[in-house]
Amino acid sequence: MYTENTTIGFIGLGVMGEPICRNMATRSGRKVVAFDLRREPLERLAASSVTGAADIADLVNRADTIVLSLPGGDQLQEVVQGAGGILEHVRAGMTVVNTTTAPAPPPWKAL
Repeated sequence: MYTENTTIGFIGLGVMGEPICRNMATRSGRKVVAFDLRREPLERLAASSVTGAADIADLVNRADTIVLSLPGGDQLQEVVQGAGGILEHVRAGMTVVNTTTAPAPPPWKAL
């Protein structure tokens, strides 16, 4: 259930991810925290009240819903299943939305 206190986490601030994240921050009325390996998009998004996360664990701990916008299946697998990834930190009741256009790598564990 979404409330005005729901925090959105966003991972992947590339060509598509950065504008989507900006739109969420400016139009949703929710707090948005984001993570990317590059600092430049986070610096640009600060003007839209997006807060940067130190790493994936920090983002997962601060968010209720996580949106992924990654360039491919390898990156998706690393962010979700890799060391320090989402599966290591996810909480019951969280929602993860994958907008990546690559197929999900098998086997995905149930979140």
